[in-house]
Amino acid sequence: MERLLSCPARRPKSWPVKLFAGLLLIAAAPIAGAWAADDRLEPDLYPLAPGTPLSPPPAEPAHLPFDVDWSLALRGSFTQDEDGESYEAVLVPRVTLTREGGRSTLVLDTEAELALPLDGETHVEALRLGVSGAYALDSVTDLTGSAALAYEQPNPNDPGVADDVEDPADSISGSVDLGVSRRFGLFSVGLDGGVARTVYGPTIMTGGIEELNGHDNAWTFDTGLRVGYQITPIFEVFGRGSVEREIFDHPVPGLGVKADATQYALVGGLAGNWRGILTAEGSVGVGLRRFDAGALDEITSTLFDARLTYTPDPTVTLSAGFRRTLEAAGVDTSGTARIETRADAELAYTVNRWLRLRASADWWDAELEGSGETEKGYGLGLGTDYRLGAHTQLSADYGFAHTEKSGDTPEDTHRVTVGVTVSR
Repeated sequence: MERLLSCPARRPKSWPVKLFAGLLLIAAAPIAGAWAADDRLEPDLYPLAPGTPLSPPPAEPAHLPFDVDWSLALRGSFTQDEDGESYEAVLVPRVTLTREGGRSTLVLDTEAELALPLDGETHVEALRLGVSGAYALDSVTDLTGSAALAYEQPNPNDPGVADDVEDPADSISGSVDLGVSRRFGLFSVGLDGGVARTVYGPTIMTGGIEELNGHDNAWTFDTGLRVGYQITPIFEVFGRGSVEREIFDHPVPGLGVKADATQYALVGGLAGNWRGILTAEGSVGVGLRRFDAGALDEITSTLFDARLTYTPDPTVTLSAGFRRTLEAAGVDTSGTARIETRADAELAYTVNRWLRLRASADWWDAELEGSGETEKGYGLGLGTDYRLGAHTQLSADYGFAHTEKSGDTPEDTHRVTVGVTVSR
C-alpha cells in the first residue's frame, strides 16, 4: 500500500493535443484581427476571397477656407441732357471672398465695370479691389484694418461734368487704414489712422485740348481719436478729434505754390439706438484748414453730420442724412478747398419675396474756396428689383439730376437704366 502511494502521478495522454491547439490559436490571431477590421465580414456582405483589393474609403468633402460669393450684372443706360442723347451698356462682374473665424473676419472684394458704348470703343470704367478685416483681442478690445486699390474713369455724361470737358480725368487711388477700439465700462475709446495716395490723369477738353492735373496728385495722412460715454442703455455722448495732412506733387496753376495743408477737426455729438428699430447720430463742430504757403489764407468752417435710420420691420428701411464737410477742392477746378453741404434720403420697401421698390433724393451746395466758383444741384431716383428666381434678378431705375456750376449753363439729366444680375 505504501509503495502504491509513493508512485508519481501519470500525466494525461492528451497534452500534445492541447499544446497544438494553443499554437494554432496564436498563429490565427493576426488573421482574425484583420478579418474583424475588414469590411468583407460586415453584415449583409459575402466574404471576399483573400487578396481581393478593398475599395478605398469615401473621400472627405472638400471645404474651401473661405465662402465665395459672386455676381455678374449687365446694365443698359439711356441718358438725355443738353448735349443730346446717348446709350451705354455696362458689364459688372463681382467676386467676394469671406472668412469667418472665432475671433476674426476677413473679406476680399473685387469689382470691375466694363463699358460697351454704341458710338465708342469698349473700355474699363472702374476696377476696385478691397480687403477688410476685424480681430477681437479680447471681449472689450477690437482691431480693424482695410486696404483698397481703385481705378476710376468717370462717364462724360454724368451729372456735374462741365460743358467744356470732353473726357474727364481718370484716377488711380490706394489706401490703408488701421484702427483699435476698447471699452472701459461705460466709456469707449477708438483710435484710427491711415495713408492714401491719389494720382489723376489728364482731362480732355473740347477740341481735344489736354489739360494736366498733376497739381491734384497727393499723399494724405490722417489720424483720429473718438471717446464715447454710454449715459443710458439707448444714448451715448461722444467727441472726436482728427488731424489730416495733405501733400501735393505740384503747384496750383496760376498760383505758383502748392496747396499742401494740415486740417484739424473737432466735433461732439449724441448717438442713440432703440433696439435696432430707430438709430440716430448727430454731431457738430469746427474744421480748420491751414496751408503751408503763406500766400493762401487758412479756411475755417462749421462742420455737422446727422443721420437717421428707421427700420420698423424687415420690409421697410428709411434713411436720411444732413452734413457739411471741408476737404480738398478736387480735380478740374482752380480752388484750394471745397466746403459742401449735402442732404439725402433713401427709402426701400420689400413688397414680397419677389418685388422690392426703392426711392432716393439728394440736394447739395458747394463753395470752392480760392476760386469763387460754386456748385449746387438736386436729384431724384426711383427703382425696382424683381427676382426671377433664386439666382436671377431684374432691375429698372430712373434718375433725374439738376446741376448748376458757375460759368456753365444749368443742366438737367434724365437717365433710365435696365439690367439683369445673375448671382451665386
